[in-house]
Amino acid sequence: MRILINEGTTTQHTLEFLDVAGDPVVPEALRYRVEGDLDVELVAWTSLPAETTEIVVPGAVNLIGENGGRKRHLTVEATHNGGKIITEELEYYLRDLRGYPTSD
Repeated sequence: MRILINEGTTTQHTLEFLDVAGDPVVPEALRYRVEGDLDVELVAWTSLPAETTEIVVPGAVNLIGENGGRKRHLTVEATHNGGKIITEELEYYLRDLRGYPTSD
């Protein structure tokens, strides 16, 4: 499934962590980053409170132009159970809105 959002839109991403058996995991540490499709780092690794259940990516990060093209990679890392790590990545695409201001 390809996720497509309008450029300049703030996105909200709900977090849920499961172990290999499908049971819920409570993170001890949590961090995320956002990259564009040209390997441009748009949001450096950012630590969040471990109980965070949602990541909000600002509309300014979701602009086409020098911000790294039309694809975004949201990578999330959760540390749990004394050092075990779960890493997930969500890929989404920006819909180019004709005439919408860009970061250029």
